Amino acid sequence: MHRSLLIALAAAAALAFAAPASAHETRSTTVSYADLNLASATDAATMLTRIRASASQVCNFSDMGLGAFDRMVMERDCRRETVAHTIAQLDSPVVTALYTGHHDYVQTAWLR
Repeated sequence: MHRSLLIALAAAAALAFAAPASAHETRSTTVSYADLNLASATDAATMLTRIRASASQVCNFSDMGLGAFDRMVMERDCRRETVAHTIAQLDSPVVTALYTGHHDYVQTAWLR
């Protein structure tokens, strides 16, 4: 089983709002989790960290010539959308529970 995710959707959506010249640009990166057991709370936390780091990478708009405030808002919104979409795509109950703050589920997973 190929265990990796492509993070691209929200970054592409955010770029569409940024500038007409780059409206069709898609930024993406692959997040591997072949070394993780996503039923484990510890590994799920590691995956969430990887997803957030990758979202920050694809949602970096420093090369677009935007003002500091506009760039900060775009990057924040892009990261939120990208992380949410990626977690939904991953479809891991423990990662989702960590992301949404349902710690009771995570504690149950921790005991496994």
